[in-house]
Amino acid sequence: VRSVQYNEVLNRYLARLVALQRLPDALNVLRGELDRNPQDPGLYQKLADFLEQNRLNSHEEEVYKSAIQQFQDTGWYAKLARFYLRQRRSADYSSLMHKVAEIFSGTDLEEFLQSAPAPDRSLAQQVNLYAHQRFPHDLRFVERLITGYNSTGNTAEAEKLLWEHWWESPDLRTQLFSRL
Repeated sequence: VRSVQYNEVLNRYLARLVALQRLPDALNVLRGELDRNPQDPGLYQKLADFLEQNRLNSHEEEVYKSAIQQFQDTGWYAKLARFYLRQRRSADYSSLMHKVAEIFSGTDLEEFLQSAPAPDRSLAQQVNLYAHQRFPHDLRFVERLITGYNSTGNTAEAEKLLWEHWWESPDLRTQLFSRL
């Protein structure tokens, strides 16, 4: 947001409209400000927060998608992923993960997965599989897959990965030799 005074006046005006139960007017004010200042990421975040606080979740996804198109910041993908997780939309989360795995570099993808982790084992395993397919020699994804396979009892897949990557890491080599 441009300045402290601008932010303060906008917050007070929005709070007054909400107190008067004029949510559509408050939403129009925020959308108008966003139309006037489309390069301000703070307004996108303020609009998303406003929508979440007032349980207008149907529009929150649109805000995050608009911000993704407007800015090259990977943080917006994480915010959209967390939105999907809060809404319990696993299928949308999974498709976003697949898209993110295709777009991000290895370190960006790793940071993304830390900021918006999958809520359950099977989805986490699926995400790590996407990442491993995109970056087959990134050992963080290999290790996560092996851990996931071991925790679900799929030791054959874990062993297969160990055989493929044992030479890339002393830890993987140790795991493989201990299995032998």
